[in-house]
Amino acid sequence: MPVLFQVARRSSALALLTALALGSAAAAPVKLRMVEVITSPERTVLLKQILADFQKVNPDVQVELISYPFEQSFEKLLSSVQAGDIPDIAEMPDKWLSLFAGTNRLVDLTPFLKTWPNAKKFSPRMLEAGSSFQNTPYTLPYGFYLRALFYNKAMFAAKGLKPPLTFSEFQKDAKLLSDPSKNQYGYCLRGARGVWDSAYHFISGQLGSAKWFDAQGKSVLTSPEAVKGLEYFANLYKSGSAPKASVNWGFNDIVGGFYSGNCAMLDQDPDALGDISKKMDPGEFGVVPMPIGPKGVAYPKVGFAGWSIFKASTHQDAAWKLTSYLSSPAVNLKWAKFFGIIPAYEDAQKDAQYAQPVYQGWFRTLHSKAHRIELYPFELPELGYFLDVLAPQEVDKLLLGQQTAQQTASILADYLNKAKAKQGGK
Repeated sequence: MPVLFQVARRSSALALLTALALGSAAAAPVKLRMVEVITSPERTVLLKQILADFQKVNPDVQVELISYPFEQSFEKLLSSVQAGDIPDIAEMPDKWLSLFAGTNRLVDLTPFLKTWPNAKKFSPRMLEAGSSFQNTPYTLPYGFYLRALFYNKAMFAAKGLKPPLTFSEFQKDAKLLSDPSKNQYGYCLRGARGVWDSAYHFISGQLGSAKWFDAQGKSVLTSPEAVKGLEYFANLYKSGSAPKASVNWGFNDIVGGFYSGNCAMLDQDPDALGDISKKMDPGEFGVVPMPIGPKGVAYPKVGFAGWSIFKASTHQDAAWKLTSYLSSPAVNLKWAKFFGIIPAYEDAQKDAQYAQPVYQGWFRTLHSKAHRIELYPFELPELGYFLDVLAPQEVDKLLLGQQTAQQTASILADYLNKAKAKQGGK
């Protein structure tokens, strides 16, 4: 064989091998790291199934799921980010948003949303929630935790009562439905972590506003109306309308107290439906909007969580591809049903599950002019400590008679004023 031909053949073979190698390199899938923080074993199984489905239709993207234990999830994500070990995508609860967005860690999703077909179908209130920090969409919420009032139909019927519409009716009914000798009470009060979500409903209802600060940037908690709201909440406990043990009750305790018939009313999000529906028949309980305050309005607690992309990600387009998949109508509906939340799309209420009468209390709330949806001041990084530690600690002292409503309000307002001052008081 001529030498020239041999050289040419070797060159062609080398070129082919090089091309194949380059092609293989080009086809190598993008690897994303995703963090789950509101973790449970069943939930993680579902999320892994959803991610597997995503990868089937997007073989160019591989996803590594990191599921932190729920109790340590905040500390683990924060320490990981501070150490430079930053995921591409993270589940982002509302009260963490300001911390990560405020330190310039998260991607502004505006450019992606402008070209996303589903953006027009997304609930406007969901998009508003995701933009609660600096009016910028740093997260895409997957649903609302919205507070409504569960009531035991048999216990109400026995007293000839209808579900309360106002604060005064709620207080009266809670008293009438209580009989400590039978271990029955009107209200399942949550005195442990999460107590502020219930207490603030009555504070804001007395104020006729859900604003935490006045025009000068000072906490409104020491105003006469706010103090009256705190006293109202405390009197539900002190009057015997709630079990004595409820000062220490958390989520599982109040839900158990309701489905066991220990108490007739419970204010909770739709995620409580899962446990309640397992213990009670659909006709044994109902759900209605939260009672309205003396100024004709109510501000039921609303919370959310969503998906955020970190700026440090070198694969932001792929991260958005995953985020938009997780937020697509079919996937979001599947996720919301499992998680027990109000889905991100308004059309979801046409689904057979959400069309059930029990869900109408939440949808009526969303469409009610008297029920206003206002978010907590998530721009304050100190809000997490306030909600999880300080407020439960101080409100419990109020419930137990260790300090007055005015003293409680002053302690809480002082902390909030200092936090607000760090933000320039604006």
